[in-house]
Amino acid sequence: MADFWKDIIKCPFCSNEYSFINVKSSALKVESYDADLKPNYKGINPSLYGVVSCPKCKFSFLVKDKDTLLKNLNPSRTSKIHDYLDSIDKEDRFDINNSENKSLAFYEKQLVVSSEIYAIMEKPFEVARLLLRLAWSYREKKDDSKELKILIDVMKICERSFEKAVSDNDAIFSLFFQGYVNYRLGNKKQAIIALDKLVSKYKNSRNQYIKAAKTIRGEIK
Repeated sequence: MADFWKDIIKCPFCSNEYSFINVKSSALKVESYDADLKPNYKGINPSLYGVVSCPKCKFSFLVKDKDTLLKNLNPSRTSKIHDYLDSIDKEDRFDINNSENKSLAFYEKQLVVSSEIYAIMEKPFEVARLLLRLAWSYREKKDDSKELKILIDVMKICERSFEKAVSDNDAIFSLFFQGYVNYRLGNKKQAIIALDKLVSKYKNSRNQYIKAAKTIRGEIK
């Protein structure tokens, strides 16, 4: 437990309180970043502990969103979330584990459940970011086919939702991953269109994706 500390959180959906694990900042060591800014950690990967699941109702979410995720909850969304959580049964092997011993397999299931909940709450860019974490997890395991499949899902969400972006960060994220995934797929023309639009429109932004986009664009001949 030297690299972790225990905290208590209240489920935003059912109000059940339960413990979960945080990673101490002193334990965070980034060795490098991939082209899409996936951080490669030395030792503990804090991403595994950034998503939690309620042991009572299975509601899964990013810890950072505990106070904001359900601000726009209404009866229709409540019903949809209830129905979805009720559909998760023992066959899904969704054995709740918010401890330091959480497995990568369970983390991946948490990301899937969380993405469904965020989709119900109509938060497309957060869904895309959750799925990006899932793609990165497959990359860690060198499962290229699953990684690319999920990245394509991320790209499609970005394409559908770009016009709905209400912040520069979401718009930048959207354009970057349209460009990056097309680059990975070998679709040079589509990649160039997205990356050039990103760099041109946000040339004065300090967002880290701008520099990454310039690097990728320079590799496309």
